[in-house]
Amino acid sequence: MLWSHNPDEVPDLWSSMATYTPFGPKEDDYLEYQKLFWIRKNIEGLNQDVIDEFSVCLGKIYGWLRNAVDMRIENVEQRRAE
Repeated sequence: MLWSHNPDEVPDLWSSMATYTPFGPKEDDYLEYQKLFWIRKNIEGLNQDVIDEFSVCLGKIYGWLRNAVDMRIENVEQRRAE
């Protein structure tokens, strides 16, 4: 669980990012706003350079998110093709 209203239940963001694996099937149910294409559509118009100028930390998070979504979509497409 990455987001929660109870601070005791929320894992560290950096630990969650470090241990995330975009490969293999996921068995959980997902809401529409958690799905890959919804996420990609919402970040596709953003510019990495502009984000980096605003905040280096935010730029790193954005870069990680973009890469994680792209790798996950590629993995799903490969598994479907197999």
